[in-house]
Amino acid sequence: MAKYQSFKHPKINLNQNYQLRITNLNKSVMKIKKGDKVKILAGKDKGKIGKVLQIFQSSNRASIEGLNLLIKHMRPRKKGEKGQRIEFPAPLDLSNVILVCPACDKPTRVGYKYIEVIKNEIKQKKKVRVCKKCQQVID
Repeated sequence: MAKYQSFKHPKINLNQNYQLRITNLNKSVMKIKKGDKVKILAGKDKGKIGKVLQIFQSSNRASIEGLNLLIKHMRPRKKGEKGQRIEFPAPLDLSNVILVCPACDKPTRVGYKYIEVIKNEIKQKKKVRVCKKCQQVID
């Protein structure tokens, strides 16, 4: 019997393609930033509005002040010390969050626009976030 060799495609390296996809995911544009006012669309705090504390770009999540609170039980570390219950805001997926426009105070999608800015007597184009409802600059 003849021994079969494993087939390898000459142009495609699966491991390399997988790594390319991961790096492209990490470089995605984040439309919501730290300090933004957002409304929760799904989950136990649906409809509530809060401020973004932290963004986790790699996992596409955001931690929002006072919302999606979880309780962590801490054991006593020293003898005679009591255990504690610590509440902390757990990160939410960004697909379950929508930005609240600071100008019109409505939940809105985010667009981008280039504005000409004069810096050191040189005209430069700056990319800014724009409210889709009222067309006001968010940044």
